[in-house]
Amino acid sequence: MKKSIILLFEILLFFSSCNNNDITEPEQIGKQVFKILKNLSVNSKAEYERNFLSIEKLVELKKNEHIVTEEKSNNKKNSKLKVERFNVIESNYNNIKERAAIYGINWKDIEYLDFVYNVEKDNGLTKCRGKIFFKYDDKSFKIEVTSIYTGNEYKLVEIKNLFLYPEYSL
Repeated sequence: MKKSIILLFEILLFFSSCNNNDITEPEQIGKQVFKILKNLSVNSKAEYERNFLSIEKLVELKKNEHIVTEEKSNNKKNSKLKVERFNVIESNYNNIKERAAIYGINWKDIEYLDFVYNVEKDNGLTKCRGKIFFKYDDKSFKIEVTSIYTGNEYKLVEIKNLFLYPEYSL
């Protein structure tokens, strides 16, 4: 009986660690976003949007004085924030898709090159701003990324500005 309980506990622990997709280190953000980009042509806009910090979590986060260290982060009205947040994610998504079409990018065939980032305080929140570099058809590209630290993990808030980046040395 004890062995079966221990075995069950070990199995549950194994599966919970396998399903743990928390991004606890800034270095992990690049791989997370690269995976999102690789699936951009097969996933719907709704699936894409589920990768981002929800407005409810953002509002909750802004109320946490242990995480948000400046009061001015709490000043925006929640309803206005929700509309702005949705518009920004949708606009960036559409822009990325349009620019990818111009460059002829087939998302499933991109290759990861690098992720460079900087962790900083902004309006009392710890943010990780970075650039992902990837290759498609012998051309290098970059895309900008922003994540917010929630106290135990980094949550994605923005993917934007897809550009051809010929300066990246392969």
